[in-house]
Amino acid sequence: MYNRSSKRKALQRLSWSAALLTATFLAGCDKKPEGQVVAVVNGDEITQQELNAELGNMQLPEGAAKDEARNQALDNIVNRRLLAGVAKQQGIDSSPEYIMRRQQLDEALLVQMLAQRTARPMKQPSSQEVKDFVAQNPQMFANRAVLTVDQIRFPTPANQDYAKALSPAKTMAEVVTTLNRLGIKFERGTTQADTATMPPEMFKQISSIGSSEPFVVPGPGVVSVNMVVSSRPAPLPENQVNQAATAMIQRRNLANELNTMLKTAKAEGGIDYQQGFAPPKAAATDTAEKALQAAASTAPAQ
Repeated sequence: MYNRSSKRKALQRLSWSAALLTATFLAGCDKKPEGQVVAVVNGDEITQQELNAELGNMQLPEGAAKDEARNQALDNIVNRRLLAGVAKQQGIDSSPEYIMRRQQLDEALLVQMLAQRTARPMKQPSSQEVKDFVAQNPQMFANRAVLTVDQIRFPTPANQDYAKALSPAKTMAEVVTTLNRLGIKFERGTTQADTATMPPEMFKQISSIGSSEPFVVPGPGVVSVNMVVSSRPAPLPENQVNQAATAMIQRRNLANELNTMLKTAKAEGGIDYQQGFAPPKAAATDTAEKALQAAASTAPAQ
């Protein structure tokens, strides 16, 4: 049990804590928006750097009034800060879902910024590299086309015998008959495909087959059977070829660099999968590119 001296010391500690909290609160209230601080929200400073980042994310129309855009951007930050405060008051920041999603956003943003930092010192491709890239990938430039495709999609069956069963099919009607016989449920529809976004191997396959018969494209979790219905030429304008090719080479080089980093990290790190959760061997290719794409869709714009 506490004696009188212990109680007195405990009361003194509480008094000091209360005094410290009051002093901290008052200090926050005394903050003024000046210099690099453009606003103060409940004692929380908003800096010019934060405002510039917010402005950078806004899609401003041509000739927009700079002061109005700046003030609107600042108002966006203030409103977001206030609503975030309400969320914290309701304990949302302690929920498991918030903690998980915050980790996803943090990781995605780190991947984006790693890519940006890695890309900065990389050399510009030479004119010969650009010329060679254009020659090796005609489907992206002079021979680019937009295809209309009759497509059947279904989840990848556990039994891989489906591929052998589909190989004799020469028409989409025969594909449908085969899938029905195998008891595989599917969806069918018409879609558009741009040859500029196709891997060179797929473009070669389509070029050799044309619209004469369907071709199977296995994917992660989904298989598609496709047949070209029509093709519309859409060559890239000559004055855009070099710029587009340069950007594609830079992205390819960046993905290669990130893949090297990823392989090193995997070799040096410890990864232990539960039985049945390890990724398929085919998923080992282009993993850094996929991580970068996922980061771009998850992280806030920079």
